[in-house]
Amino acid sequence: MPQFTCEHPLPLRLCQVTPDDDLGELVQTQEVRTGRSGRLFLILGAERLPYQVHSLPVGAHLGLRIDRLDAQGRPLHSQCLTRAALPRHALGEAQATGQLFTPSLP
Repeated sequence: MPQFTCEHPLPLRLCQVTPDDDLGELVQTQEVRTGRSGRLFLILGAERLPYQVHSLPVGAHLGLRIDRLDAQGRPLHSQCLTRAALPRHALGEAQATGQLFTPSLP
């Protein structure tokens, strides 16, 4: 199982996000279980690109706010998407190719 450190005292245990996983549901599960907004995702390719994804209500559909993070966990760029638009984002592309990971829940 890959591990990642991003200014964290302990390495994070990561789980691969499969193409069948629903990112919106993964985010909501994290938010419900922890009481905090968002979930960390990492694209593990040539670089380790961290993203924080938050659920947003958008009419009758769930939207996502995606924050690209720097090495200290600060947002560099934010983008709001519907779930339908996610496959065209870097996170959706990484998920489809097996390069997307998220820390396992305790």
